Amino acid sequence: MKKLEVLSIIPARGGSKGIPRKNIIDICGNPLVSLTIKFSLNHDLISRTVVSTDDEDIKKVSIECGSEVIDRPKNISLDSSPTEEAILHVLDYLKENEDYTPDVILLLQPTSPAREYSDVENCLLPIISKEFNASMTITEIDAHYHPYWIKEIVDGEITSPFGRNIDDERINEIKKYHQRQLLPHTYYWKNGSIYAFTNESFRRLKHRYGDKCAPVIIDDNRSINLDSIQDVERLRSYLEEQNEKNNYMRH
Repeated sequence: MKKLEVLSIIPARGGSKGIPRKNIIDICGNPLVSLTIKFSLNHDLISRTVVSTDDEDIKKVSIECGSEVIDRPKNISLDSSPTEEAILHVLDYLKENEDYTPDVILLLQPTSPAREYSDVENCLLPIISKEFNASMTITEIDAHYHPYWIKEIVDGEITSPFGRNIDDERINEIKKYHQRQLLPHTYYWKNGSIYAFTNESFRRLKHRYGDKCAPVIIDDNRSINLDSIQDVERLRSYLEEQNEKNNYMRH
């Protein structure tokens, strides 16, 4: 694989509504953010790891883990602040203070830490091929959440918002898609684990998705995005299972 200058940016602000202090919540004896920092620092294809944070506790944990930290201004650390603002701030800071410009940026969100080292390579390969200038990890949607089985309530009535071709068929399953095997297409959701994109495309487009974004599909059991306490427990269970598996493999 051609050697690229790959900058890993880990966005970890202090505010969190759903799970207070989420980025430093204890996960199997480690602050959450440390899982992503250690992953990034230990990866051979990642040249540099930077945490962007507005929080002193997160900053302290990040430095103790060995990461660089760039202080994020409060005005781009709000609930409404797009992650792109934090990315741009990091890139501008490194350019202005160190004349540093990466080839590729990896956005590693600490709230989706169930990654494997091969995921990074799989995200970089499409960019190296120059067929794509971005990629991201996605996961297949279970049939129960297929767009053609989703329902909405309109004026107190249940209807199918997608896939209706005839006005009087208010629900798809009346005449089609009544079995999982009949559902057309496969759909995916972005699980937030890894976004990869060229510096050039981000500067030009002002977003992480490039002109053409490649899919990197990962299993549902690793698609864990921490939005609730139930997600936290699922992550802990996953990591405990992985630890037991690794210990077994050593014997």
